Amino acid sequence: MKTPTCADCKTKMEPGFIPNTRGDTEVQHCWYPGPPKSKKWFGRPTGSLKLDVLSGMPIMVFRCQDCHQLKLFASPVAGFDEAGKFLWETPAEP
Repeated sequence: MKTPTCADCKTKMEPGFIPNTRGDTEVQHCWYPGPPKSKKWFGRPTGSLKLDVLSGMPIMVFRCQDCHQLKLFASPVAGFDEAGKFLWETPAEP
């Protein structure tokens, strides 16, 4: 697996992530297939989203160190191991 290359600068991109803050907890953003569906309570939308947590894929972000462009990938293998170390598999280049 290789680190992505910036389409504009042709340089290797730096891996990272964008945290999603929920209260006093930070979690990694995820991608979910399909359109968003609203949760309902007594038939009325609650403003929250209905999510199938097993279908979400962590979003990997890479940043060009020259032009600062971000490139995002939804990867089913990104996440944390038992020791709390962040793991990801960079996308294969075509």
